[in-house]
Amino acid sequence: AEAWASTAAAAAWGLPRRCDGASGGVEMTSPRGARPHEPPRGALGVRELGSVAIGADERLVEVVGNGPSAPRTVPRCLEQGLLHRAVHVWLCVPRTGALLLRKWSPIARKHPGSWGPTCHGEVYCYGSGGDGHAAEMSAQAAARLVEEQLGVAADVFGELEHWFSCTSKDGMCHELLDVYVAALDGGLPELRLEQQEEVDWVYFAQVFGKEVNDLRVVCHLEAEYRSSMVRRLRQCTVPEDVRYAFGEAAVRAEKSLGGAGAWAACNERSR
Repeated sequence: AEAWASTAAAAAWGLPRRCDGASGGVEMTSPRGARPHEPPRGALGVRELGSVAIGADERLVEVVGNGPSAPRTVPRCLEQGLLHRAVHVWLCVPRTGALLLRKWSPIARKHPGSWGPTCHGEVYCYGSGGDGHAAEMSAQAAARLVEEQLGVAADVFGELEHWFSCTSKDGMCHELLDVYVAALDGGLPELRLEQQEEVDWVYFAQVFGKEVNDLRVVCHLEAEYRSSMVRRLRQCTVPEDVRYAFGEAAVRAEKSLGGAGAWAACNERSR
């Protein structure tokens, strides 16, 4: 009795389910305490559960779909091609169209060795006592990823603005992405990156062209993703600032997007 009293509530009870046997009755599912092989839930960092350390590969992420779904680990999502929620964060300088591109480690779980968004990660499930069927908001995930992957508090960059959402499928990596952008109006603070990772400023048109996507230098980005980013960034850039920052290479990159008309419109607005 004493051992039962010390058991977390989520581990001590189950939910009723319909029994498919001949009796047609209703029975209880096994309580969490009787399901030792189910992945632990609620880990937002490496922590201890008894004597077992819970690391990144055991964190549960939010899986979405047409029917009922349950949290799964990222390795399981990648093995089964499950659609799960993830977040991209871009740091940008709006007037110049500059984006902070990140090269991911060769041992990264997703897009190893490829260039991609400034931050990229999943929306985690959490809860106390092992009950992980609630998930953090994507805005919370975006702020968490900035701190985890850049070593800088998200509020240093001001507002993380949600620009759009879309699905992305690259092999067995199937994500529902929320894309956030932080506009910088000052210098970039010192960042803390993982080993074998690096960052570089690039003009956005050099990232979102189809030929760049086909070369696989940059991680896979869907056509909807690329067009949404281009549309929003074109509204921010000032051609004179772009030329000052990136030179004529930016003009050539802009034309490669089929955007000569849009570039001309930008010129008209800046006069």
